[in-house]
Amino acid sequence: MKKLIALFKEEDGVTALEYTVLAGLVIVVIVGLFAAMRGNITTIWTQIAAALAAGAA
Repeated sequence: MKKLIALFKEEDGVTALEYTVLAGLVIVVIVGLFAAMRGNITTIWTQIAAALAAGAA
């Protein structure tokens, strides 16, 4: 129990935890942006593939 209390009092652990939470939030935002733009990205890649196919023909 003393080790658990010491873990919460340790300042380095708190800093690492803050960075972990921040990194998690950044990842959630990035995934959300990609999910929101999924249709646009698919359209762009479809247009690129069509242009390449037309250029190769």
